[in-house]
Amino acid sequence: MSCASAATASPTPRRATSAIHVYISQLRKLLCGATSDECPRPVGPIVTSTSGYLLQVKPDDLDCRVFQRMVQRGRAELTARRFTAASATLSGALDMWRGSAFGRLGNGPIVTGFSDWLEELRLECIEMQIEAELALGHHRELVGRLYRLISEYSLHEVFYAQLMRALFASDRRADALAVYAQAADVLRSELGLEPGLRLRELQRVVLIADSRHRVALAPAV
Repeated sequence: MSCASAATASPTPRRATSAIHVYISQLRKLLCGATSDECPRPVGPIVTSTSGYLLQVKPDDLDCRVFQRMVQRGRAELTARRFTAASATLSGALDMWRGSAFGRLGNGPIVTGFSDWLEELRLECIEMQIEAELALGHHRELVGRLYRLISEYSLHEVFYAQLMRALFASDRRADALAVYAQAADVLRSELGLEPGLRLRELQRVVLIADSRHRVALAPAV
C-alpha cells in the first residue's frame, strides 16, 4: 500500500507522489530541523529506502508503545492481585492520552485500523484500572466517573456492571437497580438484546441483598 492510499480514505489525488514528497519534507523539518556542515539537509528519523520512506525510532520514542507496555504491566499486576500497583500503572498509562488517537492525522485504512485498536486498548485499560480501584474499596469515589462512562459508552456492559457494584457497595441498592434497568432499556432499543449474564447475576445479588454472593462482586481478574 502506498503512502498516498494509506493516508487518506478518498481516491488518490492527482500528483500524489509530489504531494507526498512535500509532506515528508515538512515532517523531516518538524521531527528534527537540525542540520550540520557535513549534511546540510535535516537529520532525523525519516530515511529514504528503495521502496519509499522509513521511520526509524526507538521503542521509547513512540508513546503508543510505551502505553502498550504499561497496559501489559498493569494487566499482570492486576492478575497477581497487586491492586495498588496495578491502579498506579494503569492510571499512568491513561494519563498519556490527550484526545483521540492520532488526532486529525487522517482516516485512511492503516491509520483508522490502528486508531481503533488503540481505542480498544484504552477501554481495556480503563476497565482494569476501575477493577483495581474497586478491589481497593474505593467504591464511592468511582460512582461519578462510572456514570460519565456509561453515558459516553452506552453499549458497554462492563461499565454498567462496575457501576452497579460500586453503588451496591455504597449501600445504594435502588440506584444499582436503576442502572440495570437503564442498561436493559438501551440494549433492547439499540440492539434488540437482553443484558448479559454478568449484569443479570448482579441484578439478582442486589435484589436479594446477599453479601455472601462474592462471585458477582469480586474483581473481574
